[in-house]
Amino acid sequence: MDAFKDKYNLAHPKSKLPAGTAKTTVDRETLNALISWRANQSTPGAGRVFLVQVLGLSFTVWEKMAALISTHEESANGGGFTAVSPKSQTWWDVNHDNVCDGGPCDEAGLSYGISQSTHESGRLFSLLHNMRTARTALFDQTFRVPGTTIAGLFDHLNNFTAQTSHGIATGATYDLYSSRWRTRFEAAGRISEFQRIQIDTAVTSLRASYRLMKVTNGGYATDLKDERGIGFWLDLTNQTGDARAKTRYTEVVQALHDQGKPVNQTTIINEIVKHSKFVDRRKYFRDFAPLNDPTDPFANA
Repeated sequence: MDAFKDKYNLAHPKSKLPAGTAKTTVDRETLNALISWRANQSTPGAGRVFLVQVLGLSFTVWEKMAALISTHEESANGGGFTAVSPKSQTWWDVNHDNVCDGGPCDEAGLSYGISQSTHESGRLFSLLHNMRTARTALFDQTFRVPGTTIAGLFDHLNNFTAQTSHGIATGATYDLYSSRWRTRFEAAGRISEFQRIQIDTAVTSLRASYRLMKVTNGGYATDLKDERGIGFWLDLTNQTGDARAKTRYTEVVQALHDQGKPVNQTTIINEIVKHSKFVDRRKYFRDFAPLNDPTDPFANA
């Protein structure tokens, strides 16, 4: 939380800028401090100023959500673009008792980056495929590991069930959490071209989740009306996956009906918070002040 506040405050300097200055503008001193800070980070993060001023990206409500989610995605080495986590039975047993929102925690293999894209979901494959499509030579150089091939890496990523057991690779060659692979993922997370692709890929995924929530066949999350409610659910969806998020929504609505309680955005979110394994994260998105648009800003963004 403190790390995010630092990034957010840096994106909104109060004493450095004249009144009326655009929020995406920073003075030279602040920008130089940011660049210097970033150059010394082993796990660079996705703050607003970094995205706009360093990576040259826009900062719509979608990039805002990607940045907010990235501050809460867990990893073994602190988060950010370089974050690598081994989502396996052993890891969950040690860290979370293997109980997450809506059921057992996933054993989804390696998860990576600002959105913790997982092997099992196919998102890790998609992210690395996007990276290689954009910068083939740079990707191949970055992910060159002795005794392996790039084709072999993608074959492994595309065959989760056949090549893993409880989230752990069944062979040593493509054990992606081994130090020789982990250092390659971390190196890619420090390359600006690949950082942009992480953001773009995260935004694409969030847009797809939003369509399921609000558009496809009328959407399933009809009671979520504003930036706070939709943002809350996008974060949950990024963590649990679309299918589990939809099931969880249906279960909560039914539970409220069964208890004779009103069904609306507030009661649904509070019910999720009440029973969540990740209660601090849920409260953050429920209560975070900048998620304050009373309308749905995602609809036309």
